[in-house]
Amino acid sequence: MESRNGKRMMTAAGRYAYSRFVLNFTMYYESMADYFRLGIQNDDRISPAEKEMLDGLKRNNQELIALVCGFLRGETTVAKMHDFRCRILQDAEKTAAYIDCFGLYDYVLKRLEGRFEDEMPVMETDGEIVNEMMRFVISAEESMERNQRIKMLLAELPMRFTRNKFFSMIRQSLTVYEGADRQTLEQAIKALKREALLTLPQGMEEDHAQLYKNLKKLEEADYKNLDKDGFLRLQKVFEEARDILFNQSTDRMSLMEMVNDLYVMCLAGPDMLMDSREKEELQSLVSMVAERMKKDDYSLSDEELEKHLVPLEGVQENYYDQWSRFEDANAEVFLGKNAPAQDKETAAKVLRLLSTSIYAPLEPEERPEEEGILLSRKAVEVMCQPFCDELEKDWKKRPKCVVRAMMATLLSKLPMFFLTSDELREFLFGCLSSCTNAAEKSTCIEEILRIMEMEDDLV
Repeated sequence: MESRNGKRMMTAAGRYAYSRFVLNFTMYYESMADYFRLGIQNDDRISPAEKEMLDGLKRNNQELIALVCGFLRGETTVAKMHDFRCRILQDAEKTAAYIDCFGLYDYVLKRLEGRFEDEMPVMETDGEIVNEMMRFVISAEESMERNQRIKMLLAELPMRFTRNKFFSMIRQSLTVYEGADRQTLEQAIKALKREALLTLPQGMEEDHAQLYKNLKKLEEADYKNLDKDGFLRLQKVFEEARDILFNQSTDRMSLMEMVNDLYVMCLAGPDMLMDSREKEELQSLVSMVAERMKKDDYSLSDEELEKHLVPLEGVQENYYDQWSRFEDANAEVFLGKNAPAQDKETAAKVLRLLSTSIYAPLEPEERPEEEGILLSRKAVEVMCQPFCDELEKDWKKRPKCVVRAMMATLLSKLPMFFLTSDELREFLFGCLSSCTNAAEKSTCIEEILRIMEMEDDLV
């Protein structure tokens, strides 16, 4: 950095990232010990999908350790960090897609379960349930919270719409983009396509073969003629995938936080000033943990690690106080319009890497110059039609119960289209009263009551 402000910013960012990295890296070592200390990855009792997850975890470990050791030697470049981060982002995108896919079958299986139960719980009347839902919505003080509660309810309702009726609801909802620019609506439709599983990342099958097999079993099941044994087998397939994805997403989040901090440390390196004693303590702990992990040595006890962490108490908090003065800064404004483009780009990357959005892209999305033409209602409807056509084509290949699950998901993601509380009440009542499948309806109501109870408890 050429400017004094820039050097101060990089120093604060580098110190904070370094101190946070050390603590997260140490905790990561402890969590990996649970996987690898006893050689669980070679245990014959684990499933192929679990083995696949652990193999991927180990590969990521090896790459991370190589970058960490390289950083300590001054050899890890920004380019290497960028490439590794991009790959982790791609992995995270695939994991997120699998979570969406299996989430769809979570909705389906829950609503099929009641089919195989001997007794149905006694439920309140539709009107009583709707009154409770309306109370739940209206009790929220802020309009944003009310809308969020409505979306939570919509995601659990039984769906009994014809496709044409549902597509009409999509078009009606997206009329909120009347008067907006074309790209804004394009982004909204793109997000809905992801929710509808119309656009999935490439490489999902190759990189997660066992998870893909689990998903295919759920996709190819005959839900109409499913017996209890078949249901239990599908439930087991789903639960295995759910547990793996939970662990995978948790581990990847931890990894991404460390990658972001290490990336900042590389960017800030030339300008970062740090107390020599604290730097030595940080480096010593990182080096010790990295060398252990490189050798698959997970024998360090919690007590031994704690001894090394004691001298670092309060360091992260102190460095965060220094960084907090910069975290809401605009790179160009802070550095000045005349600052070198490279400096502004570096500062902008640091701000994104240390933001709360750990998966944020480092390059801002390019927006074309506005032509000054805003969308009419007709233009919105025209832009919506290809999306509806894609849904129609996709849904022809799917069982009815899966289509209903997709409807519920999409309904909860659409812009709010209820103008009055009476409209909402009528919609909720219509969804419940039109469902004649007692088992499905009972499950939907149970899920709705559970969500409302949880939210009320939080409040």
